[in-house]
Amino acid sequence: MHRDARTLDGARLAPVLLLLVALAPGAGAEDSPLVEERRTLTEVAGAAYTPDGKMLLVLSDSKIELRDVELKDKDAKVKLAGGRGLAAFAFTKDGAKLLSAWDGDRKVFVHDLKTKKLETKLDYPSDPMSRVALSPDGKSLAYVPGDDRKTVKLWDLKAKKAKATLAGHTGFVNSLAFSPDGKVLATACEDTKARLFDGETGELQGTLEGHQNSVQVVVFAPGGKAVATAGWDSEVHVFDVATKALAQKLDLKTGSTLIAFSPDGLVATARESTVTLHDPGSGQTFGHFGGQGTDLRSLAWSPDGKTLLTVDKGGKLTLFTVKVRAAGARLKVEVKAPVRAFAFSPDGKTIVSADHMQRAVSVRDSSTGEVSATLDGHDAPVAAVAFSPDGKVFVTGAEDANVTIWSAAERKEAASFDAGSKVQSVALSPDGKTVAVGGGKGSLGLWSVETGKSVAKLGAAADDVRSLAFSPDGKTLAAAVGKTVELWDPEKHERRATLSDHKSEVWWVTWSPDGKTLATGSWDRTVKLRDASGKVQKTLERIGEVYSVAFSPDGKTLAVGDINGAIRLFGVESGELKGQFTGHVGSVQGVAFAPDGKTLVTIGSGDALKIWTLSDEKR
Repeated sequence: MHRDARTLDGARLAPVLLLLVALAPGAGAEDSPLVEERRTLTEVAGAAYTPDGKMLLVLSDSKIELRDVELKDKDAKVKLAGGRGLAAFAFTKDGAKLLSAWDGDRKVFVHDLKTKKLETKLDYPSDPMSRVALSPDGKSLAYVPGDDRKTVKLWDLKAKKAKATLAGHTGFVNSLAFSPDGKVLATACEDTKARLFDGETGELQGTLEGHQNSVQVVVFAPGGKAVATAGWDSEVHVFDVATKALAQKLDLKTGSTLIAFSPDGLVATARESTVTLHDPGSGQTFGHFGGQGTDLRSLAWSPDGKTLLTVDKGGKLTLFTVKVRAAGARLKVEVKAPVRAFAFSPDGKTIVSADHMQRAVSVRDSSTGEVSATLDGHDAPVAAVAFSPDGKVFVTGAEDANVTIWSAAERKEAASFDAGSKVQSVALSPDGKTVAVGGGKGSLGLWSVETGKSVAKLGAAADDVRSLAFSPDGKTLAAAVGKTVELWDPEKHERRATLSDHKSEVWWVTWSPDGKTLATGSWDRTVKLRDASGKVQKTLERIGEVYSVAFSPDGKTLAVGDINGAIRLFGVESGELKGQFTGHVGSVQGVAFAPDGKTLVTIGSGDALKIWTLSDEKR
């Protein structure tokens, strides 16, 4: 029997998750990049965290126990007054009380979680019922009568009487869920629809459509602004509660019977014994784990989103440490063009991009991605783009060794020169007077922006110069050369240091806005954060082969794009992974923050340019 969001044998025992790296279905937790198994407990029917995250609620048909969240001492438990046949439970909105409905006793028990005492008992409807849900405000109980599964009844717990009958379903009602404030009741039905009703009057507020098969489960996001549905059509739909509009559709490999939202709005779904993790904002599926044990009967997440709890039908409770975090990235614009290189203008209004194997340069509106001008001037594919800090010019370099300096205002060529080697990277000095050009076989030189004449030839080695970056004060030029990072004095034209601590090719170098930190990303699956002298201060791991790196304008966040299409966000000071999401099918070959710090642009290996909105807003 499948029940509502708070039933023992049905679904989510608490609407409280995360994210990423695709994992083959059926992979166990022991080899998952998503989670790590931490603790287990047996003979459990269901479980959930208390709203403050300090205790674990362990459930059975006849009792409720409070246990230590780590399950370290299995004898350390507090038994709350139990009944017969636990049907559903809910926490009050303030998290102070636990409501539990017991079929055998026909009572709703109200426990004070602080004192661990039974506060009162409320009368339960005498009707036989198949689905049950309790409102967090403690006012109502919703249920599907056992003799008419196409209707839902609302019971007033205080007045001890029915107050509304919710009609209009043309199939069996499979799931019920109250919003966190108790004002909305959602239903999932076999007629392919979900419906939203007023939680007090039972008045229909809207119908949620789009599924092609029976809707099996419905659950609200923690903030109550979004509601998710899933069923047998292998899709999860996320709707905006206010507008009733479909906000996101997530494709699954199979139908889903469990859904759980994380505190930051991500979604976990489960079908049989496999758990899948999703990001409704970006529409990405991050990966799977499990698939080898008994079917799951519930999912729950700790209030801080760091722990995932599952209970299977064999009675095994498992705590998983979540290795990755939600990014809060929502796809704003997707430009389906094979962009190879791009750069933001300093005011953030313009993106200059070059497509794979194309000789032209596109000038785009950064909010829409639309092309406002196409500039011709190269006789070979353009490989590198850079803007001057003052925004007056931008530079492009091509595979035929040609470098062109463009007037940003007039959108026309101001100067050009032959760099002497296939161009792979360009960078403009902070004063906008000098352009550094890197190419094949270690070709590295400085050129005058005003005259287009060579200032200095800095080096020639066996490896390509893939990335260049001037420090904000202009006193150091960092170059990614093969497996090394070279630091140059652009005034004296002298090499200060050669850093050889990466184990594979270095693909990106970039400076923090204050110039105190140099980030270098490599195919050795690390990013090293260095001081201005090049000394490693911190190494960021748990990354795929790194293609691109960018600091946020405030210098607090580092975005990293890898070969697997993933974008990860790290805290620069802590070195901790703040979030991640899947951005592209292939490698992420470029990342850059807009000046406002709220927008991130990424490009994939020939698939698209994507503009993301970054936010900490909880859905």
